[in-house]
Order: sequence, then C-alpha cells, then structure tokens
Amino acid sequence: AGDNMQSKRQAPRREQLKRLIFCSGKIFYELHHARAARKLEGVIALARLEQIAPFPAMEVALSACRHPEAEILWVQEEPKNMGAWTYVAPRFETAIRELSPNHKARPL
Repeated sequence: AGDNMQSKRQAPRREQLKRLIFCSGKIFYELHHARAARKLEGVIALARLEQIAPFPAMEVALSACRHPEAEILWVQEEPKNMGAWTYVAPRFETAIRELSPNHKARPL
C-alpha cells in the first residue's frame, strides 16, 4: 500500500494530514490528479492496494499507524453495493482495530 506516485515534495508531517484514502485500481490516478490540481498533497495521502485478496491487513495497519490522526476512507468507482466495499470494509475495521491500536478509529 502506498502512494506510488509521490512527488519530490517533502512528505507531509503527521499532524498536517487530514485524510488517508485507500483505493484499488485506476481510481487511484483520478484521485492523484485531483489532489494535485487542488494542491492537497500535504492534507490527503493516497494508498493504492494492488490486490485485496488476500487482504493486506499489515500494510493497511502500517499506513494507519503512520497517520494516527487521519480520517481513513475507502474510495471506489462502483456504487457501495457493488465493487470491493463489502469485502474490504470488515477487513479494514479489523486491521485497524487489532493492528493499529493507537489510531483513533472511526467508522469507514
């Protein structure tokens, strides 16, 4: 997991980051370009999951630990009742609850 299109700008400090957005597939590129166009690189971090089965719980937990104050979101192109949401939602909650105890967990 991680923003595999990081620019040469300095990484945001933990306290500056407001959102950590996880996604899978080509929606990552749309989010990356929208974030750059709005100059939100220091406020929003993107994490693209290359595969979701088996679920990369440790990578999700590590990302959450790096940004303990950030709101965690899952973004997908499909409606909520389609796509990966029903598969990833309980796994995100478990990974964050069990593996990132310091994260201020909020519902996805």
